[in-house]
Amino acid sequence: MLYNEKVAEALKMMDDELLSHCMQTKTLASLVCKSLDLDRNILETAAVLHDIGKVYVPASIMRKPAGLSSIEREIIDLHAYIGYRILMELGIDSMICKVVLYHHGRDKPWIKPTPELTDDIKPYADVLRTIDAYDALTSDRPFREKVTPEDAICELKKDGFGVPSVISILEQNKP
Repeated sequence: MLYNEKVAEALKMMDDELLSHCMQTKTLASLVCKSLDLDRNILETAAVLHDIGKVYVPASIMRKPAGLSSIEREIIDLHAYIGYRILMELGIDSMICKVVLYHHGRDKPWIKPTPELTDDIKPYADVLRTIDAYDALTSDRPFREKVTPEDAICELKKDGFGVPSVISILEQNKP
């Protein structure tokens, strides 16, 4: 897909680690789609594009080696909405755009207009949230070292954060 290539190039120019994360998330999406009744193209495309909104997050925040302030956290949290807007402007399928918008499962009430999180979008957003978190946990970050796949699975199980069927797939396959 042409827009995947253009977005991948934009991510690479900004940050090799961000591109690597998006591509690894796509690989996890492919793995999960083998066991779930989800459209592979939608999930894989959303996985590649999910962090495109981070192109507007300053590098000083993205690469900060310590904890973030509350305002820095809010800036990073806006990446899903910014990504949604970028992708809509590019004419990307609206379902993919909405999955990107909701991949962290948060709705910022001051962001308007925000499309409704519908039953057809929610499963994709929930799966993407789970695999995104798994890859983030099992990858080194400027502010912490990666954890083992086993520790990542335990973290995802806490407080029902991750989708149980997706966690089970990750646990069985330990990518």
